[in-house]
Amino acid sequence: MHSAKEEAPCHVGIASRNGVPPYIAEYGCLFGGLVSVFIHYSLEHGEIEHIINNASIQIIVCERSFSRIFLRYIHLCPSLKYIVVFDDLLHRDEGFCSLLENHPLLKEFDDILELAKQNTVPFLPPLGSDIFTIIYTSGSTGLPKGVVYTHNSWNSDMVPYPQNLLVGVSYQPLSHIVDRHHVAVTLFNGGRIGTIPDPSLIFEDMRLIGPTILFGAPRFYSLIFQQWKILTKHFSDQDAYAEIRKAFGERIKVLVSGGAAMPNEIEQFLKDCFKCPVVT
Repeated sequence: MHSAKEEAPCHVGIASRNGVPPYIAEYGCLFGGLVSVFIHYSLEHGEIEHIINNASIQIIVCERSFSRIFLRYIHLCPSLKYIVVFDDLLHRDEGFCSLLENHPLLKEFDDILELAKQNTVPFLPPLGSDIFTIIYTSGSTGLPKGVVYTHNSWNSDMVPYPQNLLVGVSYQPLSHIVDRHHVAVTLFNGGRIGTIPDPSLIFEDMRLIGPTILFGAPRFYSLIFQQWKILTKHFSDQDAYAEIRKAFGERIKVLVSGGAAMPNEIEQFLKDCFKCPVVT
């Protein structure tokens, strides 16, 4: 990947559920002077092809099972050269070995990490005007459109956190900016992040992680509100609040909402339930 940088910054597509490997890939891009482009694996065929071609992506880093999705683009996207794969975050892809043998452009993530250990290169600090990442919209009004974040625009929001807000959680789609930025700011402040790859286990995992700060979209907070209303059929309001707090590990100090306007009713519910500030 570094050899590509000598001519122009290499654009690296990353497609994964929430977990450690996609963040290793992203911060590898950061320290290698490469441009990260997260791709949501559930996009339509034409949308993925458009993003790869529009961003001139040369390398895709993805979970093993997603490699079958991206292999089809090798002959449709002239810029695409390699697909780097890591173990699936939810299950093993038992049929992958034969796939790896038959496709020389497939590389294993662990092999790339080992190669990097053996071939270290000096860190070249990027200019503020250099591109850090490209975010593609959902494409609800047509094909996805890219939004460029330079290092200056990304770093401008790297703000100090109070020490009691240093446990975060990554559970939102990585193709959106909110989750990745929250993780970056938390790590910048020396904090810790728990990741949730399986949305069906979100409340079970939240309880185990016990975040002290939670970022979410109004839609997510609306789901919590609806769950509370169901609980009030069997518990008092205060007991229902307590059950909700337990589901999140009982350590939340601040709730942050973004992406859309928060209905007043839900904002007030969050304040009453978690007894903490709600930033909108």
